[in-house]
Amino acid sequence: MESFGRLQKYYTKCTMQLPVTSHNIPQLPATRDPQPASYHALCPILFLAFACMLLFCSSAYAITSDTIQGTWIVPDEDAHVTIYTRNGLFYGKLSWLKEPDERDTKNPDPKCRNDVLLGKEILKEFSFKKDKWAGGTVYDPNSGNTYQGKIWIRDDDRNTLYLKGFVGIPIFGRSEKWKRIESAEISTN
Repeated sequence: MESFGRLQKYYTKCTMQLPVTSHNIPQLPATRDPQPASYHALCPILFLAFACMLLFCSSAYAITSDTIQGTWIVPDEDAHVTIYTRNGLFYGKLSWLKEPDERDTKNPDPKCRNDVLLGKEILKEFSFKKDKWAGGTVYDPNSGNTYQGKIWIRDDDRNTLYLKGFVGIPIFGRSEKWKRIESAEISTN
């Protein structure tokens, strides 16, 4: 017990000798900004240049109304549809068929049932709005039905066209995925 008392006296004596003042508190070294002043002046300029580059790159790859134009192969690979513009609207016609003499036998108009399908417009009067084509009709020669249509192409895959045909509400429609065909592939099919 006596040793504890001595220890306590020594601790008290040591702590009482050092009054707490600002000059005996250890000071941390002053921090220096690791970047020179010219760096800080360049930051807003670099940010602006980067933002402009992003804007330019994104607009260079944005979907435009002409993105849809070209020749597409349908999922069954038995037909090609060429999409083109006329009077500001987009149309698509059958430009190649596996059976080139195939007739439009399911057409609801009896006068048209003997028409050849090759060259027939099956997409009519689509207009481009924002990032999709809508307001047009899709004729399905397999059923003879005509549907309202909506077409879109994703920004990350411009060689795939998504087509939805529907009556009334798009949610209850049927969708297809068409693949773009390059001109070299068209002549060999």
